[in-house]
Amino acid sequence: MVSLPSAPVRGDTYYLADGTYGAYTLTTANSGTTRITIKKAQAYDFGRTADGCPNDISAGWNAGTMGAAQAIFSATAGSVSTTSGQGYITFDGNGTSATAGCGVSPAVNAAASDCGIKMQTASTSASTYGVLWINSTFDTGATRALNWVVRYVELQGAGDAGNGIANSNEHTFYCRNGCNNLLVEHSYFHNSACDFIDTPYGDGVTFNLNHFKQNASSANCHGQFFLGDGNQMNNFTFSNNLIEDVQGTAYWSILNGGQASNWQVFNNVIFQLPTSTRPGISTGTFVVVNTGSFATGINLIDNTWVGDHADFSNHFGAACDSSNCTGTFNEQGSLYYLVVDDQDGPSNQTPIVGPTGDFPNATESYNSIINSGTVNFGYTGTGDIKAVSQANPFINWPAYNFRLTGNGTNVNSFISLTSPYNVDFVGNARPSGGTWNRGAFQFAATAPSTTGVISGSTIVSGNVVIQ
Repeated sequence: MVSLPSAPVRGDTYYLADGTYGAYTLTTANSGTTRITIKKAQAYDFGRTADGCPNDISAGWNAGTMGAAQAIFSATAGSVSTTSGQGYITFDGNGTSATAGCGVSPAVNAAASDCGIKMQTASTSASTYGVLWINSTFDTGATRALNWVVRYVELQGAGDAGNGIANSNEHTFYCRNGCNNLLVEHSYFHNSACDFIDTPYGDGVTFNLNHFKQNASSANCHGQFFLGDGNQMNNFTFSNNLIEDVQGTAYWSILNGGQASNWQVFNNVIFQLPTSTRPGISTGTFVVVNTGSFATGINLIDNTWVGDHADFSNHFGAACDSSNCTGTFNEQGSLYYLVVDDQDGPSNQTPIVGPTGDFPNATESYNSIINSGTVNFGYTGTGDIKAVSQANPFINWPAYNFRLTGNGTNVNSFISLTSPYNVDFVGNARPSGGTWNRGAFQFAATAPSTTGVISGSTIVSGNVVIQ
């Protein structure tokens, strides 16, 4: 087993060779804004002067044993954690995929080494909170972890088996004390035993260009895509992600007194493939649960929904059982295709409500529901389109290609919006006038010059070592 020091030096970059690193806990205290970068060595970047390293460490480099596979952090319960709100940390798998996900993500279909770092857990227990667990005491404001970057990382949870353990509570990504200025991009999350993401506090949190595939839910742990139960969750962005086979309470859940404001949820594809037999979610797309919980300024814009199994009449609604349902919720430009109503079987299709749900200040407009048969959506906003039957508008969605085949009347005529909504999933500019397509993709007759919306940067400075 290779190793990484538990107290890496701030200002240094650590290159990881191929191999198994076991469980890892990072203990280095913060020192101003000085960063620690943990990076996977690759054939194109392994610590040379040409790679930006002041002390060239390329002597002895062997691409076949150091830069051809993943660096794997693995344990029976949890894999990577911190001890006390450490910030300014980068975990960079050093991949090159430009679209959502990396490496072993089936949407990318690239070598596993493109997700250069893997974090995995084989089982879970009451004391296991995250595959990647940024840990500290619960939020007191000053204790939040600052300026984390996670990119080109595969995170694998314990899946159905982990959810079957009594009192289990796995969040694949868990920032326990809250994260400010967090960026997670080009990563592949799969087989979560419960929730994919739990960041109970935070400001400036971004999940961009990731692929999330399959979580679990039961009486042991009610699953969802995102769980937030802290009283400050401000300025969250979920953009250009593939969100596949989510089951449980909701896609986004604000509960137990959680407070969310100013969220931008756009250009995501939320789907289940035709071969999927997984159940759907039970309470709503975006839900606010329990007394004291609150959400306002929630914007769902230009998202694509394909093949989802609606197990409850409010599956696509904004639900609220709190006494504070006075915040604002807005949905525009959504494209729904081949949505399946599984509530009561094909002989009893209960209407699926519109997105307003329990929010008196919710609005929706310019959404399209196409080729969903007898599924009855309650969408009645300006510019809404409902078409019982229409040809498949996607190039090959069962193979993860959700780009549009053309400018059909049921997928266009959305109004023009400003940044950040004026660029689609793969970097196409949406027009300031003319045909603005609904859903995550703007139709382009030719391939765009850029294949992704890439944000953030890796800070590489100081000494460089290889492990």
